[in-house]
Amino acid sequence: MRVWINPLLWVGSSHEPVDHEDLWRFVSARPDGPPPDLDEIAERWRQVAPDGSTLAFVPAEEGIISRIVWPLRSAVVAFGLGDKTAAVAMCGMAAEMITMLWWSVENPGKDGKDAPWFAGRINEMESAGVDESLISDLRQLKDWRRRVLHDWSPSVTEEEAADCCRTAIRVAHKAVGPSGFSNGAVLFPQSLLDYLRQAARED
Repeated sequence: MRVWINPLLWVGSSHEPVDHEDLWRFVSARPDGPPPDLDEIAERWRQVAPDGSTLAFVPAEEGIISRIVWPLRSAVVAFGLGDKTAAVAMCGMAAEMITMLWWSVENPGKDGKDAPWFAGRINEMESAGVDESLISDLRQLKDWRRRVLHDWSPSVTEEEAADCCRTAIRVAHKAVGPSGFSNGAVLFPQSLLDYLRQAARED
């Protein structure tokens, strides 16, 4: 039987020097092939986030950044490095948090613990008349997430992982991106702004 020696080890002992080359070797390692070079990473990045223009503006609010934007960043990084499972898992987290944000906006004052499960929140969004394409994208993200988090056999292809990233970015743009522009100002949905102002007052 083949073994992978120290798959979680980067730093080593406290007596060994740590440098960027060791870190890169650890981060870029793949279980099914050689590490990607920078050109490959850049090309894979362009597949899912062309020109970096897909999510140009988001509110700099802690929850949105930490629960939606940063998981999406992690997903794109993971896809660039060839980690399909991590990419899909992080897209799934972002999608679930987007539905949680929607529920919180629509139910001001209610405890998030009262919210239905992921699928239930999507159903509530559909009943509330949320855009059909957004609902379809969220259901697709939920299905991709379920496959990587609940099935033992790896079952997500390279193209599916790329589609997952693109879909998650598209959903995030609709959910927390600008609703328009006016006289040089970036506009966001009023309901989202009201929720964020209330959350800031409570903090």
